[in-house]
Formats: sequence, C-alpha cells, structure tokens
Amino acid sequence: MKIALFILAIAFSVFWAFFKKDEEDEGDDFDPSVIKDFLNALGFALMVFFSGWFVFREGLFLWFIFYTGILFVIIKGLAERENKWKIWSIGFVIVLFIFCWLRAPIQHDSFIQWVGDNKQLHCPNSIHCVQITTYIDENDHLKTKAEVVPLIETSLNWYLMFTTGKIIYEDSDGKEMLYRGINIAGWWIETTD
Repeated sequence: MKIALFILAIAFSVFWAFFKKDEEDEGDDFDPSVIKDFLNALGFALMVFFSGWFVFREGLFLWFIFYTGILFVIIKGLAERENKWKIWSIGFVIVLFIFCWLRAPIQHDSFIQWVGDNKQLHCPNSIHCVQITTYIDENDHLKTKAEVVPLIETSLNWYLMFTTGKIIYEDSDGKEMLYRGINIAGWWIETTD
C-alpha cells in the first residue's frame, strides 16, 4: 500500500512540475525559460522526496529535501534580479524551519534510545530499565554488571522545532538519577538543570 501511495505521489508531482500551464513573463531582458525546466525538475524532486519521507519515514529523504530546497532557493534567487537577497534569506529560513520541524522526534523511543546509547541504561518497557556498568576490579580484570532499576518517570515534550526529554530512575543505592536532553533537528544534546 505504501508503494502504491508513493507511485501516486510521484505521478501527481510529474503532472504538477511538467504539465501545468505557466504564465510567460514579458518585458524583461532576462529569459526565465533558461532555468524554468531546472526549477521544475527541482520542484519535482522536492515533491518526490517529501512523498518518500511521508510514506516511508526514512531520514535520508529529509536530507534530500533539505539540500534540494536550498538549491531551489538559490536558483530561484538567481532568476529574480531585483529581489535576489530577499528570496535567498526568506527561502533559506523557511527551508531550515521545515527541516528542523520534520526532524524533531515526537516519540519517546528516540530519547530512550539516545539515553541507552550514551548512558548504558536500556529500557525495554516503561516499568524497569537495565543499567549496565563496566569497571576494573582490584585484580585488573574488566567486569560488567547488569542490574534492573525501576523507572520512575519519562517525559517528552515536542515544541515544533525542537524536543525536550527527561528520564528519572532509581539506582541500586535508592538514589534518584535524572537525565535530560534537548533534540534540535534530530540531534540529542544532554542538558542540566
């Protein structure tokens, strides 16, 4: 079903980019038809990449959207003589905004995966986590210890362009441990109180 939806999106994109009627600009010494076909192809690519991301949710499509959008803004700015810098700056801000919006996660899994990768705290369910610690004992042997710790709270707040996450668990000594992070455009950064 996803592939059929993706094929329909591509067919609509081809129709929109290549078969719709455009008004021809007159009275300008610059011939916009020189880059019109290239802009149509970039518009087609943007729609295909967005459809691919929407259907398959693959992060690679977002990078294609970002770079194609930037190229579209640059070429569109070159086509316009009097408003070139205005188009470039506004277009770049819009592309960057959309990129950050699409890459900000809205599921808890992203934050819990990041904590697991960076803090050796793996949470297979919402009740308990497994804390893995590696240390060197008195005989200079590398030891790994895994212990089940209760999960007290997890939260994830999505703010359109960024996401904040928090996880609180109780360690083996009974002390509450807190990890916080902020995600900007798909990258988690650890924060403190």
